Amino acid sequence: MAVSSSVSREPSAAIEPAVNRYLGLRCEIPASLEDEFGGLIASWPVLGATVEPAGNGQVVAVVYVHHDQHDTMDRLISILEDWSAREVQRVVVEQTDWLAAYRESVQPFPVGSRWWIDPRPGSSESEPRGRVRLVVEPREAFGSGSHESTQLVLQAMESMDLDGLRVLDVGTGSSILALAADRLGAGQVLALDMDSTAVWVARQTIGQQDWRPHIQLLIGPVGALAGGGFDLVLCN
Repeated sequence: MAVSSSVSREPSAAIEPAVNRYLGLRCEIPASLEDEFGGLIASWPVLGATVEPAGNGQVVAVVYVHHDQHDTMDRLISILEDWSAREVQRVVVEQTDWLAAYRESVQPFPVGSRWWIDPRPGSSESEPRGRVRLVVEPREAFGSGSHESTQLVLQAMESMDLDGLRVLDVGTGSSILALAADRLGAGQVLALDMDSTAVWVARQTIGQQDWRPHIQLLIGPVGALAGGGFDLVLCN
């Protein structure tokens, strides 16, 4: 397919990023090819990619590689030229601690009619009257409270009577659902995750609450549970 594209052809030596930078290729592709683009880059030696709407039936895609992968950049440009991409450009991306930046900007927010999610451990600000404060600092585990799946489960739990129940939280991530169950009076809460990093984050999150949660943490698959049963299983 013949495609008109504008490609940056400066020699590799023209860009000498420091080790705290990434290289990127920015291009425009037809929006109709966005899904195929994801499958295409899956086989490339890249760190990842972002895709954003550009209007006029196009999307802007940026593919990221390590700072020293100039040869990879050259190969990717050739591929993109043959794949309906236009305005292909090299870019240099400064390495940024996005998680730290997010922590500084995020504010507490309500979920449902009962919950108050506070991402700021140690904050002296009180939750609104009638709401339960869950301290969940954004970290390297799923479950900051902002995702729709997490919010839907939290809202469903509002109308449940958990007093004295045995609760299992599968794929606990940050432990936000386990914390909610404990706060609602569950008799026993077991939080399970296969990711050891997530369980470590969950342990830290549990220790940041305004009360002393009684939550058991376990690393492993559901098959690691032996005997017994649960009254309620949480899984988002």
